[in-house]
Amino acid sequence: RFIDCENRTIVSENVVDRYAAPSYVWGAHDSHHSDRTPFNYGNLLPSNLPTVIEDSTFAAGKLGYIYLWVDRYCVNQDNLEDKHHQISTWRR
Repeated sequence: RFIDCENRTIVSENVVDRYAAPSYVWGAHDSHHSDRTPFNYGNLLPSNLPTVIEDSTFAAGKLGYIYLWVDRYCVNQDNLEDKHHQISTWRR
């Protein structure tokens, strides 16, 4: 799964050829999972994204990337089977 920076939706990895991925640390608030969006394709991102994610979405677009990969929104942290599947598809 990836974030479509133009439409602010979650999209399938099947449509992505190039993407950006920010490096950041989840804060204490993040561990509560309070603003995570459901992990279905086409779902809109929350309107109150953390600043680092909002800035990353903006920067990726300015750098010519349509897609952004952010683990918080692109990997279902609450579904171990899905999480394992997502991790196993990462390039080495």
